[in-house]
Amino acid sequence: MKKSKLSKRKGRLREFLILLLKKYDVRCYFCGEPITEEDLPPRGGDKLTIHHLNGNRDDNSVENLVLVHRRCHKAYHLRQTKNKAKEGSNGEEKRRKEVQGVGRAQG
Repeated sequence: MKKSKLSKRKGRLREFLILLLKKYDVRCYFCGEPITEEDLPPRGGDKLTIHHLNGNRDDNSVENLVLVHRRCHKAYHLRQTKNKAKEGSNGEEKRRKEVQGVGRAQG
């Protein structure tokens, strides 16, 4: 079966990306491991994503974007969610104790 022009272009683009990864020693912002050819599958199932450093998805300036492994990105945001939940529950518990302490002092 003959490859289409689009398929040939995608192949050349993939080869070019592999050369860039090697030349510039591109690494995941989170884990520091190199991003390799294996992270660029031929079709679908992309193992890479972009992370916004300042958390603002609308800020797509080059300074705000870093390339990361999808697994590292997911782990980062799971930790962020757990930390926020933990801070929230600790804050609520602290406020509850303060309110109880005020009630006892007055009572």
